[in-house]
Amino acid sequence: MKEELRSRGSEQREVKLPSQLQEHSLRMPQTVLSQLHLSIVHSTLLILMLKNITQATYDDFINRKIATLREVVGLPNTDNVGLKVFTFERANAFRSSLGVGLKRLVLNKVLPYMVSNTPDSKAMLYASRIVAWSDMTAFNFIVDELVRTNSPVLAHLVVRSEFDALRRALKAVFASPYPQFFKFLAPYEQSYLVERNNFPILAAVAWELRKETYPTLQQLIGETNVNTGLVTQLVNIHKSFIRERRVNSTCH
Repeated sequence: MKEELRSRGSEQREVKLPSQLQEHSLRMPQTVLSQLHLSIVHSTLLILMLKNITQATYDDFINRKIATLREVVGLPNTDNVGLKVFTFERANAFRSSLGVGLKRLVLNKVLPYMVSNTPDSKAMLYASRIVAWSDMTAFNFIVDELVRTNSPVLAHLVVRSEFDALRRALKAVFASPYPQFFKFLAPYEQSYLVERNNFPILAAVAWELRKETYPTLQQLIGETNVNTGLVTQLVNIHKSFIRERRVNSTCH
């Protein structure tokens, strides 16, 4: 951990509280946080560490998550302690400053801890569900829209090489102990398997299908350079297949 921080121009420093407050120009907060407050703060930090959040949605997103975390740990809403840890700018800097190694370290510490029945573990379990499949959006969309439906798009000649790459990714991801955190926990020689550039056409098709249900998710996929005519053709193949399957299931 110390080595990774140094490589990113930062350092790890241990500060004993309250004896070293003045030495490090720190002040003890006026409000003393309870264990329930800390459970929410820790879980919020996990969300901010892994979740890709845009400035436009940040305030609403984080406020809703904190409100839900209050319910999860049993902290009443009448409590006036502010639990919003960062502004968007600081949250973005926090996420950007942490390398994959640090994220892996935190996850490896947190995940086994979630099996206990404490407010901390309940809060972390909730947070882990929020950040599941982070940095794997394209792969996740392909699985949901094309793999789970057994779409004929996967057998199309134009995506043969992409389908081969997808099969390798599927095998690696679902053989791991925590598939939803594969991008962070797997070694680099495997984690790259889920990157969108391994299957750009399939990702574009899956996105077109998904955005009909979730039109606000544009920021998760971003722009693509894939031929739009080809994508439209494959989307229509998939939709025709789904319509025909529904008709057949209704007839039977």
